[in-house]
Amino acid sequence: MLHPKSDEWKVLDDVQRRAATDSDFRERLLKEPNAALAEVAGRPIPDDFTIRFIEKDASTDALVVLPDLVHETQELSESELEAVAGGADDEDRCWITCILWSCIGTDIDADDGE
Repeated sequence: MLHPKSDEWKVLDDVQRRAATDSDFRERLLKEPNAALAEVAGRPIPDDFTIRFIEKDASTDALVVLPDLVHETQELSESELEAVAGGADDEDRCWITCILWSCIGTDIDADDGE
């Protein structure tokens, strides 16, 4: 589980804060996201992990990332079934963040003993 005061959230906050004020860093996030993220995280991001940062233009009020398309015949995983049934809490909903931080190599549950 990700906790608001965890190292993972600190890295994300640092990325967002820096991208808001450093145009060169912002450009690197858009063109070389793994390298820019690794710079802030202090560890390399695997080459086979793809991450994309996007920039909101002034005419757009909000950006929403659509979920992966699930074909009607495809069964849901146990965790997806649990989330649909209401088993996921607010912290579990940001699964892409969990994927990102697991690729960085941070032990998400190390601080809470779970």
